[in-house]
Amino acid sequence: MSSRKDGAVPYVVEIKRARDDMAKAMEAIREWLDVHRFEPDAFRSMTVLDKIVFKLEFKIEREASACAGAFDGRLIVPGG
Repeated sequence: MSSRKDGAVPYVVEIKRARDDMAKAMEAIREWLDVHRFEPDAFRSMTVLDKIVFKLEFKIEREASACAGAFDGRLIVPGG
């Protein structure tokens, strides 16, 4: 897990989807973030076999938790 320039460790949300759904999933996540006015510090994606894995980093735990819940993701809590 990376830390930000200010030294704080971010709340990371990991969302996995089928590789074929990458564009649709990315659009859905972006729209959801816009509607809720959440701005992650980072939004990355990587492919792992037949899956696409999105990793979003948030400063605020409630935003990360809400995002994880909305997309059946996994919240990785700093130090946890």
